[in-house]
Amino acid sequence: MRIQFNVIVLGGNLTSDPELRHLESGSAVCDIRMAANEDHKTKDGDKKESTTFVQVVAWGKLAEACSEYLTKGDCILVKGKLKYQQWEKDGEMRSKVFITAESIQFLDTKKRREGNESVIDHMEESDENENATSEPSNADSENKDDMNLPF
Repeated sequence: MRIQFNVIVLGGNLTSDPELRHLESGSAVCDIRMAANEDHKTKDGDKKESTTFVQVVAWGKLAEACSEYLTKGDCILVKGKLKYQQWEKDGEMRSKVFITAESIQFLDTKKRREGNESVIDHMEESDENENATSEPSNADSENKDDMNLPF
């Protein structure tokens, strides 16, 4: 039996402002970096917090909305698919794991706190964008430095 199920739901805060770019085809792509915190207890019973840093990639109208309405520190809930990408740069193999967003809920945003009523609460990638390129090509990845992760 073979199971094909790839769904991830992750909540956290943006660690930087979203970065919007457009591919030669005209497709909008937004890179979002977020941190997800988790509390747990050690063997000694002490409370400890750990943080996981994740890159999220949004496409099309979802990408444009994220770029317009989100800023560093905003809290979001992402539903998407886990993706793995591998490429060669300067003779070395590189790889990364990231989330391709299908929908993003804007839970607590700076613009909402400032009273901007036009903030969108929930965005989903539309069906028309699913036929567009759904993940960056190796050439797009080669042009970016290694995601600027803090480790």
